[in-house]
Amino acid sequence: WARLKHANVLPFKGFIKRWFPEFELTWLGEEMRENLPKEMDFKHEALNANRTIKDFENMRTSLYIPRVLSATKRVLVMEFIEGGRIDDLEYFAEHNIDRNSVALEVQRIFCQMVHLNGWFHAVSCSRSFKCERFSPSRRTLISVTS
Repeated sequence: WARLKHANVLPFKGFIKRWFPEFELTWLGEEMRENLPKEMDFKHEALNANRTIKDFENMRTSLYIPRVLSATKRVLVMEFIEGGRIDDLEYFAEHNIDRNSVALEVQRIFCQMVHLNGWFHAVSCSRSFKCERFSPSRRTLISVTS
């Protein structure tokens, strides 16, 4: 899979290079060549999830990383989390979740990972983030999956 994903990016790099020659993208190919095989190995992803849990264990946050129940090279089984997708505005309205608060919390979590911890662990698309209202503090739980 990693080779296939990398092959799909190569034409994109060529297109960008042709139309925007000043925009250098060789770093992207190098990063993908090194990191895609790791991302496709779910044992490695399980270790990253555990590292992220440790990185946030002493920080008050709404972040919740589902527990890894089992991991092999090709299969990752994680705890099931109820909730709505982060882009489901109807779910937010039905559950009285303030989307501005969620946006600020996601930004804070992202900045903590990237700028202070020095790495980011999550697929940054709406399918990877779930939100749920929980008690007693009535804060919003934000779970991030690999």
